[in-house]
Amino acid sequence: MSKFSKVGVIGSGSWATALVKIFSENDAEVLWFVKNPRVLKFIKKNGKNPKYLTNIKLDLEKISVYNDINFIANNCEVFILAIPSQYLEESFSGLSVAISKKIIFSGIKGIVPEHFLVTEYLNKKYKVPINQLGVISGPCHAEEVAIKKLSFLTLGCTELKIGKKIKENLTCSYISVELSEDRIGIELTGILKNIYSIAIGMVNGLGYGDNFTSTFFSFCYQEMKNIIHVMSENYGDINESVYLGDLLVTSYSSFSRNRKLGIMIGEGLSVSAAKNKMTMIAEGYYSSKFFKNKITSASIDAPIINLVYKVLHEEKSLKVYLQNFIDQKI
Repeated sequence: MSKFSKVGVIGSGSWATALVKIFSENDAEVLWFVKNPRVLKFIKKNGKNPKYLTNIKLDLEKISVYNDINFIANNCEVFILAIPSQYLEESFSGLSVAISKKIIFSGIKGIVPEHFLVTEYLNKKYKVPINQLGVISGPCHAEEVAIKKLSFLTLGCTELKIGKKIKENLTCSYISVELSEDRIGIELTGILKNIYSIAIGMVNGLGYGDNFTSTFFSFCYQEMKNIIHVMSENYGDINESVYLGDLLVTSYSSFSRNRKLGIMIGEGLSVSAAKNKMTMIAEGYYSSKFFKNKITSASIDAPIINLVYKVLHEEKSLKVYLQNFIDQKI
């Protein structure tokens, strides 16, 4: 199976930088959209990202950096999206060429504000057929990919021929790639695990030990599984790494920004103060508000998402709401 020869990557954060590194090392020509002119200039001069994964040297013989998204759209074979979800519309705001014939895979683990899943947004807004859309997911922190720690990714798409080609672009000595037809379930997991990671962080910040934290994690996992069973018609084995593994790594890893946000709130910081201390975006903060409305309209019982929403967006007492949750479980 051949691979794509020209890959367009949208975003300049840690995950985008890691993906650019993988694609270029696998001999693809990478067209990299970097909107910030200072970051773009630095990368072109130094072959490094000045803000994220700063120690990683990038091969500029295989990587071309642009701030013209239309040039990339016209010249790449496949789009890879790796930006915070709330910036997707802004990044595409200068797009004037049609992308309805493009293959687009999303590495975004968040919702598009006022819309929902990234793939659904691209389908409705830009008329990209569902069989040309997919997601890149799994328990895979960019910081570990950058130093070539063994990691497993899953590509979720309905057109497995396309998935197999992107698999060839990503597979290397430290990246193993699997294919799944559960685009929706995998995309949902990427959103939900961030919300639950905030909840786990809150529990840690309050000083609960490993015993209760592991029990609380099991409640999060069960709730996530129930939501995926309701909202995805083609879900796979929820015990696989792209579901359970992604929830695990985001809940326990020191690299998890969502967990860090939860810990700070659990330790007593206000939500606004905790957000201000974050150097990277915690997608779960934004997703929790949208998902609260989604589960309410779908009549899905999700008390942990409701707890996170109440604390983050209604400034309710974490201790009170968590104790209420515990009392219901006893």
